[in-house]
Amino acid sequence: MTAVIAGVLGFTGIAGAATSIAKILFFSVYLATHRAFDSRAGLIIPSYAQMRRLANLAVSIGARRY
Repeated sequence: MTAVIAGVLGFTGIAGAATSIAKILFFSVYLATHRAFDSRAGLIIPSYAQMRRLANLAVSIGARRY
């Protein structure tokens, strides 16, 4: 029983880490490749649709590795 719980926690841990790494990579690439700061407002104004597409791509790439 303990081994089963440990296995489930281990799997979700790996999946969670992969998702976190994918998000970090995505935001790094996004900020590096887009002019994220609006010079007038000084705010980050990302395109929501673009963010969703790239995030889904990053997660699918991360999921394929494991």
